[in-house]
Amino acid sequence: MAWELLFNSKKEVENSLITNKVGRRVIDGVPICLVNNGQNVYAFKDECPHALKPMFGGNCEGEYVTCPIHKFRFNLKTGLGHGLSLQLYPIKIEKGKYFISV
Repeated sequence: MAWELLFNSKKEVENSLITNKVGRRVIDGVPICLVNNGQNVYAFKDECPHALKPMFGGNCEGEYVTCPIHKFRFNLKTGLGHGLSLQLYPIKIEKGKYFISV
């Protein structure tokens, strides 16, 4: 599993991601949504498993992200919601730096 640097510090996370809003970044050609819910950073594929439309622009509330199109909610820890699952990507923090594996 290869890990890629996302953010150099918690301050960079706070400056790059609006709390409870879905951000977007392309990593190795894969569109990834990033969410900072004020406690953790989560990453998942920028695709709603229901309509195969982008999740970018959705909102986060606690540990749930809402699809901006049909308002389906998915758990950020498990990816589960409405009998479907978001494709999650692991994030790890080492020495204050945030890494993702895609």
